[in-house]
Amino acid sequence: SYTLSPTSLSVSGGASTQLISVSTQPGCSWTAASNSGFITITGGATGIGTGSVSISLAVNTSLVSRVGTLTIAGQTYSVTQGPSPDSTAPSITISTPTSSATYATNASTISLGGTASDNVGVIAVSWTNAANGAQGTASGTTSWTIASITLQSGSNQITVTARDAIGNTATDVLTVTYTPCTYALSPTSASVAASSTTGSFTVTTQSGCSWTAVSNNTGYLSITSGSSGSGNGTVNYSIGANSSTSPRTGTITVGGQTFTIAQAGVCSYSLSSNSVNIASSASTGSVTL
Repeated sequence: SYTLSPTSLSVSGGASTQLISVSTQPGCSWTAASNSGFITITGGATGIGTGSVSISLAVNTSLVSRVGTLTIAGQTYSVTQGPSPDSTAPSITISTPTSSATYATNASTISLGGTASDNVGVIAVSWTNAANGAQGTASGTTSWTIASITLQSGSNQITVTARDAIGNTATDVLTVTYTPCTYALSPTSASVAASSTTGSFTVTTQSGCSWTAVSNNTGYLSITSGSSGSGNGTVNYSIGANSSTSPRTGTITVGGQTFTIAQAGVCSYSLSSNSVNIASSASTGSVTL
């Protein structure tokens, strides 16, 4: 004869482990089997004489209770599990940045982080109207960071959604307006003689927009100051003498804009004729230079 203790189980909806005692005479064998998917036997599936059965219960994701059974020593054993412990909606907050923001710099990416309440099973993250069109997810965590969300010009809406184990959701939305840096050069070009000379031009852009000036003709065109800056600035340059009779063009690039320097070649001279023979009388003539 077999006696089970306790005679049945009634537990909360969370995951748990339980122990059921089996009492019988020495030499009497018995088996235990689960009849329900959320009940797993973890120990004591078979025994001889008095012993115990260990079981584990999966979390109940439903809002209603459920009943499962085991068969132990030929007896039906009942387990009642309460509703999901996660029956309330989660909460979520975007913490980095802390509010809607406007970016007017040449950094077109932001990093985003936040927290969610501890009843969140899954955090799904998505951003819309962003240049890369990608999505990210984090699972089973209450704090998260998304790195390098690429923004496109204009309004970028970033929506973060928290979803708990039974499908309750909460969202937080961040709107980022991104204005790419624009750069203007003044003047945009210069014309110089063949001799070596110096010059400058100004760079105009929004505050906080950084830039670098690069000579594309390092052999004879160099930047003497203002090779980099942030916001408005001035680039000073020097150009070496042109020893060729052919003109040449040098360029400096700043913020995607090009400053062009046209330098003349050295002068060369020739005459249409080097001599002329004339009569002894007065005469006129010409020669072409």
